[in-house]
Amino acid sequence: MLGHSLHIEDSFEEFNLSAIAARLGYNMDKNYSVEVRYSKSLEKDDLGGIERELDSLYGIYGVASYPIFKQVNIYGILGYTDAEII
Repeated sequence: MLGHSLHIEDSFEEFNLSAIAARLGYNMDKNYSVEVRYSKSLEKDDLGGIERELDSLYGIYGVASYPIFKQVNIYGILGYTDAEII
């Protein structure tokens, strides 16, 4: 999975990250599962005159889903993410 993130805030300059990510999940039953995710930068970006990149991002999440129709589910995710930008 490839991803891209753009962070803009009044106190920050624009900062673009392109990363590759991996997700692994386990279905505990038809409505509940857990996921772990890991990402790593594909390229660096300049932030305040300093070259920066996403060193790593990892997270663990609980996922609950409920089927509405045969091919459609509604779901929610709750978890923890930690990101290191160097």
